[in-house]
Amino acid sequence: MSVFRQYYNKLVTRRIIDESPFEFWTSVKELVTERNRLTIEEVRKLAETKLDWGNKQIRLAYLFSCFTGLRISDVRVISYDNIINGQLVFRPKKTPQKLVSIPILDDVYKIIEQIPKHPISNKIFWGLPSTSHAINIHLKEWAKIANLNNHRGITFHTSRHTFATIGLTYGIDLYTMKELLAHSKIEMTMVYGKIISQKKEEEILKFPRL
Repeated sequence: MSVFRQYYNKLVTRRIIDESPFEFWTSVKELVTERNRLTIEEVRKLAETKLDWGNKQIRLAYLFSCFTGLRISDVRVISYDNIINGQLVFRPKKTPQKLVSIPILDDVYKIIEQIPKHPISNKIFWGLPSTSHAINIHLKEWAKIANLNNHRGITFHTSRHTFATIGLTYGIDLYTMKELLAHSKIEMTMVYGKIISQKKEEEILKFPRL
């Protein structure tokens, strides 16, 4: 499957097609793997790792998604028009029948404020590379410099996993998270719930014996 994904990424790079059909594709293995999400401490570590090279919008977009759960396909097209009364209101490209409203945290506003407005386009993240591959290469370098242990496993989609697992850890219920992620079935969201439960079991086993 990865061969087809690479093929379509090349077509996008050469501007033969506008969008890869694999933009939304995530393997089950990638979804449930523990290393493919960050803790809040790791997100802070990334945010504190400033670089004076590379595309800053990639890094800001990743942090933005850690606090909103947006897919890269939606981050690419989200605009200032989608900010309504303190909410990010939009229809996901993968599930356009759903209207999603996500409360905008102060950290999200701070991220947006760091991006200069485009003179013509109303998009927030107007300067992202055309392929996810280029974005992911930069993210891995950033994570490596930040000394994240799992830097090789980081992709843009891990920001969405991060949003879900951190949200559930801090008390957001499964059904609310389902709506925030625009999942069509609760079973998709329950995968994250299982990750949280497994992590709790691992942590409680660390308690000292009497």
